[in-house]
Amino acid sequence: MSEGDSNLQKLLDGEFDAEQIASDPVLSSLAERIYGVTIEPITPTKGSQSSGEMTSVITEVAPPTSLLVEVVEGQASPSANMDTGMPALPPVIGQQSSKKKSGLLFKLSGLGFLIGALNMGGVLGMAFGSVCKPVAGYNVCPGEGANRINWLDIHNITNGQGWSEVYPFGIPDYALIVGTIIMMFLTRPKK
Repeated sequence: MSEGDSNLQKLLDGEFDAEQIASDPVLSSLAERIYGVTIEPITPTKGSQSSGEMTSVITEVAPPTSLLVEVVEGQASPSANMDTGMPALPPVIGQQSSKKKSGLLFKLSGLGFLIGALNMGGVLGMAFGSVCKPVAGYNVCPGEGANRINWLDIHNITNGQGWSEVYPFGIPDYALIVGTIIMMFLTRPKK
């Protein structure tokens, strides 16, 4: 390693004292950049060796006090009397409407759960099976055992492709049941 690299390593390791850093301008600059501290050489003097005058430099850390604002009680600001010209805000909607909405969503979720459960049992096929007309080559309608509506093929409910047998259940059936249970849980009326 070169001398500059070794000095940098010693600076980072903290092996230099303040006098060594202050005597070398490169190390002083690096210390200021790395640690944010300005290190200047200190020359110790005794009080008896001073010229007799005590001079000190005052460093003000806080903002100057001449910039403070005086608050006088009893006087309003000139802008306080001005009319803003803005219309009044509408009244806040109360909790009552959110309870009604939550109750409605809860009831709709319960209805969805009921429809899904009835479909899984084949009850919807018994109720709506009359809309199905057999098609050539695909003769599956409620009456031949296909009593469950295919949720992904519900647009084909009139021609037999929208129906399937009650068992096994499909992913859309499970998704409907689980989704409506979650919705019922999230929208249950608060007390």
